[in-house]
Amino acid sequence: MMKKHLYLSVCGISIALAGLVVALGSHTRFDIVIPALFIFGGLLAFLFARSNSHHKIAYPYHTIQSIGLVVFGLLIGLVPQNPTDLLDLLAYYMLLFGLIEIIYVFSAFTTQLKLHMVMLTLRVVTGVFGIVGGIVIMRFVFSENEQAPLLAGSFLVILGLSFVVMPYFFDNKSK
Repeated sequence: MMKKHLYLSVCGISIALAGLVVALGSHTRFDIVIPALFIFGGLLAFLFARSNSHHKIAYPYHTIQSIGLVVFGLLIGLVPQNPTDLLDLLAYYMLLFGLIEIIYVFSAFTTQLKLHMVMLTLRVVTGVFGIVGGIVIMRFVFSENEQAPLLAGSFLVILGLSFVVMPYFFDNKSK
């Protein structure tokens, strides 16, 4: 049981490391390191999804998440021509991440399954954080603020760490 949670935690560490690379601001690293970290995170999310194949909500959600991380990693490796392009993609990723987290929670409420209320609350918080983060990053990028990479990286680190701590709530069912 703990092994499958390790997949999600290491996926979060991978996203957090990508955030650290962005925050450090080295513009030469976005062509290899950041895409590799997102693709690796996507593969781990896929393994986590497969380990939850019996779950009506978690399996499709984490499958979508894994595909999204891999596609996003590929986009980061292929599309950005400069750091601003990378930050734009990260802002869109954060917005999409936030929306998917919130959709997951609403999907869970439409089932007859027992709900992990603390975990669902954490997902709502990370979802809102992702949406707000995406909007804030866009504003900083559009205003050409030099702090945009640090800000974007910090948001990614926090989102990644949310995946590290989330498995600890799976076994604590509170209704």
